[in-house]
Amino acid sequence: MTELTQRKVGPSPSPSPPLSSDGKGVRVSEFDTRPVCANEAPRRYVQQGEQLVPTGQGRAHTAGCFTLSGLSRELQEMFLPAGYPDSVSEDYLSFQFWDTLQAMCSYLRGVLATQSVLQSVGVGDDKATPLAAALQWVLRDGSGMIGGLTFAYFVGPKFDVNVKRWRLFADVINDVGLTLDMVAPYFPNLVTEVLCVSSVCKTMCGVAAGATRSSLMTHFAKRDNMADCAAKEGSQETAVKLFGLMFGMYFANAVNSSPRAVWVAFLVLTVVHVYANYNAVSCLCIPTVNCSRGLILVQRFLKAGNNPGKENVADHHGRYAVRSVNEEEPIFKDPVLPVTSHLIMGSELHQAIPTSTDFDRLLQLYREEAYLLTVVGDKVHVMFQAEAQPKDELRAFFQAVLVLEALASVSPTASPPIEDSMQHQPLLESTHRKMLSDFPLFLQVLKNSGWRTHMFLLNTSTAFSLRSLMDSPDLCLLIKRGDVMRLRSALERHPALVQQYRWSGVTGLHRAVSEGNFEIVQLLLDHGADVNQRSTWGWYSPLHLACKTGSEEMIWLLLNHGAKWSLTDKAKKTPLQWAVRAGKASVAYRVDQQLHAKAKLQAREQQPNKSQVTFAKLCG
Repeated sequence: MTELTQRKVGPSPSPSPPLSSDGKGVRVSEFDTRPVCANEAPRRYVQQGEQLVPTGQGRAHTAGCFTLSGLSRELQEMFLPAGYPDSVSEDYLSFQFWDTLQAMCSYLRGVLATQSVLQSVGVGDDKATPLAAALQWVLRDGSGMIGGLTFAYFVGPKFDVNVKRWRLFADVINDVGLTLDMVAPYFPNLVTEVLCVSSVCKTMCGVAAGATRSSLMTHFAKRDNMADCAAKEGSQETAVKLFGLMFGMYFANAVNSSPRAVWVAFLVLTVVHVYANYNAVSCLCIPTVNCSRGLILVQRFLKAGNNPGKENVADHHGRYAVRSVNEEEPIFKDPVLPVTSHLIMGSELHQAIPTSTDFDRLLQLYREEAYLLTVVGDKVHVMFQAEAQPKDELRAFFQAVLVLEALASVSPTASPPIEDSMQHQPLLESTHRKMLSDFPLFLQVLKNSGWRTHMFLLNTSTAFSLRSLMDSPDLCLLIKRGDVMRLRSALERHPALVQQYRWSGVTGLHRAVSEGNFEIVQLLLDHGADVNQRSTWGWYSPLHLACKTGSEEMIWLLLNHGAKWSLTDKAKKTPLQWAVRAGKASVAYRVDQQLHAKAKLQAREQQPNKSQVTFAKLCG
């Protein structure tokens, strides 16, 4: 008789012994290496004559399901991803434990909150009408939808950067929403408003929780089994809801004896909910570098000097280990120094580079890099080219931390903030040299410590193309720098550039007038800029801005090129009224009187027999 141990498919991990001629004493084992079958027990068979008969072990024999070990295995297959624990990260089970606890607390509190909401909308009240209740629900749902759209618009790019913080935020804001539901009956005159705010809070929770759940599934799925992890996450939630449904009815009856008992139960569950959520996000060990974790890593590396230690390079248990850094990472605030509040990754060029001279110097300094780094005031701006790779992002972040450490070592009262970015040129050069010498070792330390080096979450959403900047430059950027020569060259190569405008309808002429650059305004007008172009928002013209600044020379320059003195903005305000509101009334009235005098003179010369000519017709 020959016994065989088999799984469905897959090569044997070790060569099987040769089959004897009589077929006796042969043991064959085949292993399925597919992740979806990695948790299946081996199937065992015995050879009886020419047939293979199962021995009753493994999944081939369902009777094992009724044993304690069989039941445990079936529950594992029902609620845990296939191949657990090898198919998921080490922090999966601990996170799911705390997540299940907080979900149960949320469900039980939801039962109490629903009672309060139904009471607040008039359930059980003879005076309440179904129409009024329906309108309240419509307003509540509509407010939540609008709030969710707005929240996702402003915060969407930040979810991946700090998953822990936004995951905790989602549950805390949900607590706020449930609390508002509980207090709604105590404000009968503001029920609709309170419920609308509550709906917005819950929708924000849904947006943040859904976004962070996707990132966490990617983190948990070691074998790219994100669909399986998501499916088992859904199974766990369903089980919690089913248990909460059965226990919730008993729970509601038990605490419904008095309002005080309801509030005590609600507050206790809220405390447990927050505690469970904090522990859930605290146990996460995410091996991707974001700003907080990156700052901890760089600071530890700098403290160790050029020799980070043999133990830290060779294994995963040193000061650079993923678990060690994640445990130190603060969830509510930035670590050690308020560095990330002074670091802007992915700045726009016109925000960080005041003049073309600064731009040329930075290009010379970073000619071999895919980023530009500069200091303006107390902020470090990092700008990336469109071709920048994740490694370039980490290089820029490494140098930025060096710059910030140097700035933090200087007493803030020693000197006022320097707005000229190139005053920090020596600092930029020295930190760039140090980055070139230390970064290769730092990157090797990260690789050996288990960090992902193919991607980083450093909030670098904005990038510029150096080639497109040279070929088709940004008109407003050149105007902000005051680069007349480059602007003239760009207008000669691209005549249509003079009509370039922002999404708000602000043209280069608007920008030049507000900057007070007479030479650039003259240049734009000579190249055909529309002197009466109004912005999309506010409908104001360049002449409105000139009157606001009070530059009489600028006002006459625009008027001599056809600007209309009577042109109004969206609020029906003329340039003269803009000047009065800005405290420049004397200049505007002087111009107005000169225009009247000029209009009368032209009227006498062109139509000597007519005594009156309307001022509006002559001035546009």
